[in-house]
Amino acid sequence: MNPDAVQSFRRQFGREPTLKVFSPGRINLIGEHTDYNDGLVMPVAVHLGTNFYAADNAAGVVRVHSMLMDDSVTIPLDRPALLEPVGGWQDYFTGVVSGFLRLPCAPAGLDILVDSTLPIGSGLSSSASVTTGMAAVLNDEWGAGQSRLELALIARRSENEFAGLACGILDPFAVAMSKSGHAIVLDCGTLAWRTIPFPDQQLAIMTVDSGVPRRLVDSGYNARRQECERALALVAGERPVASLSELRESDLAGLEKLRRDDVAFRRARHVVTENARVNAAAGALEKDDLEGLGRAMYESHRSLSEDYEVSCPELDSIVALAKQLPGVVGAKMTGAGFGGSVVILVDVSRVSEVSETLPESYAAATGLEATVTVCQLSGGVERVV
Repeated sequence: MNPDAVQSFRRQFGREPTLKVFSPGRINLIGEHTDYNDGLVMPVAVHLGTNFYAADNAAGVVRVHSMLMDDSVTIPLDRPALLEPVGGWQDYFTGVVSGFLRLPCAPAGLDILVDSTLPIGSGLSSSASVTTGMAAVLNDEWGAGQSRLELALIARRSENEFAGLACGILDPFAVAMSKSGHAIVLDCGTLAWRTIPFPDQQLAIMTVDSGVPRRLVDSGYNARRQECERALALVAGERPVASLSELRESDLAGLEKLRRDDVAFRRARHVVTENARVNAAAGALEKDDLEGLGRAMYESHRSLSEDYEVSCPELDSIVALAKQLPGVVGAKMTGAGFGGSVVILVDVSRVSEVSETLPESYAAATGLEATVTVCQLSGGVERVV
């Protein structure tokens, strides 16, 4: 256990923690905004994440202290119907507790200290790392017997109902189910998935935080989901479909109602073509075709910027600058966008050079400071102690 975190737990709660759980962050290599459209995604879990330290208490409440926020919340267990969102960081924890109180389990008082190495708003899914990790703690301590997939579903419901974010299954699934050294290819409609070994002896995964923060609930994220729902309604008026991901690019030309709504059409086109790009990227990764993988990533970013309009000038600048550097295989925004980070795949022999050159070029172009992180792959959420 981290001695500083243990000391903080002791100061906060007056005793030693008895449980530690690590919940990773995730990077989505390709497949953005397809998850809530029942489409394809290809994430990896990374070494940055959220650490939970816990011990039983006799108070009949769940007390959570966040080192990052330097704040605490007390969640009562005897009045589940009264648990409601308050519009702050506490909602991510309260939502998970509320979800478990619906299950056949043995709720008991817990003290939890949370320490994160994930930068908030950077696109590495700090929220899913928190909710999935919290679910793993409660599952362990309360004997709920939930599978990893069920933990991901509880985490997603918490974000939907308490944090007000209409997210899909991508982030909590990656946090819960990842296998170290592998990428996941997930069909979000059927939850069919497979893993592909990632060539980490050849490629490094680098994130570049643009310095442009974003809060998804306050951004256009929910608006994009509504636009996709509008697109689906227009398509369904012409042919029976349950999701945009049932379409192929060749189908779009014949959908007259959809084509008359330019915004809805471009949103649908992104979803359809992004699914094809995930398939292409997965096939390239399986064949060790790094050029094909990079090409799919660049095409993904162009579509996210132009058709889905979730990029920003700063993210576009990072991708354009990275593409010019020797050793860069591919680059694209990662996460929901509206700020946050770019993921870059770099030849391992060029990591230091790119790490030094790219922030300098970005600062010259935008006046902003970029933060570069070289990520190691991780497995999914796990009990450490």
